[in-house]
Amino acid sequence: MRNFKAVCTEARIFADFITQEIRIETDNGTGHPKHVKAEPLSLEIKNFLDSIEVKDDLVVKPEQAVNVTKIAEAALLSSQKGTPIYLDLR
Repeated sequence: MRNFKAVCTEARIFADFITQEIRIETDNGTGHPKHVKAEPLSLEIKNFLDSIEVKDDLVVKPEQAVNVTKIAEAALLSSQKGTPIYLDLR
């Protein structure tokens, strides 16, 4: 999945995960918010290594990483089976 689209009450949001471009459309026009482009996985790996080397706090906790993996696997399974997959994430 490379694109994200959300239709909200007062705006529509479009994002491209590869180019990291974001567009927000409202009744008043279209905007492109400024943001720092960075590769999320690289940032997480750097943070993990820094937490070992210099004792920085982890941005993504191990439990969160496991849950994200479970959610991604469930989404794939759901799309293959065509049925909802329910998770008990604690």
